[in-house]
Amino acid sequence: MVNTPLDSELIQTLFNHSSIGIIVVNEKAEIALVNQFAIKQFGYNNSDEIKGIQFDTLIPQRYRTNHSRYHESYMNEPKSRPMGVGMDLYGLKKDGSEFPVEISLGNYKVNGRHFVMAFVNDVTERKKADMAIVKLNEELEKKVEERTESLRKTVEQLNEQIRENEQIDKELRNALEREKELGELKSRFVSVASHEFRTPLSTILSSTYLLQKYQTSEDQPRREKHIQRIVSSVNLLTDILNDFLNVGKIE
Repeated sequence: MVNTPLDSELIQTLFNHSSIGIIVVNEKAEIALVNQFAIKQFGYNNSDEIKGIQFDTLIPQRYRTNHSRYHESYMNEPKSRPMGVGMDLYGLKKDGSEFPVEISLGNYKVNGRHFVMAFVNDVTERKKADMAIVKLNEELEKKVEERTESLRKTVEQLNEQIRENEQIDKELRNALEREKELGELKSRFVSVASHEFRTPLSTILSSTYLLQKYQTSEDQPRREKHIQRIVSSVNLLTDILNDFLNVGKIE
């Protein structure tokens, strides 16, 4: 099927106004095209500053050697790679600062030339949310340990002093059981927190991945549907994070 001028204009509009960074790299690992979102992501002013440079320029120095080998291997056996494949990736901004990213790869040929299209997603906020969960978990574990240790010492002291008082002994045993329940509640909390975050994140990931497949005007209703799913999931994530960070509720 031959693209009409309207199709080409629509594709160009989607490329330039996409809410995810898009970078097209040629066989020499040089940046051939870059959209406005990616330019802003990496802290550049315009496309002239970034087009023609090596893609490695956007990667921290410590990863460049491995990336060069990976690029060569990928060009020999290109295949699509969806977002989130268990890799911790980082982008390097113009000012030298780093930020965590997820990258989805696609490939295509034009006039016999091979190009790789990278979709770059800034996951800084997600990393912050993950760190918040880890911090909450650590704080809860510390609190359980402190309370358990304190109670253990109290039990030892009281057992020495009031061994003949069976009623007090019974109450202390009940207190220990409550501490065990607190530990179980902590474990359940972490499990629920992990699940609550993964559900909307999975929705965002799947919708973002599908958006790149809808490139015609006939697909606009589908694009709007997935965009709405992303917006709803982000709002849900915000509400969930606010709840989890509400210390009063946790107590």
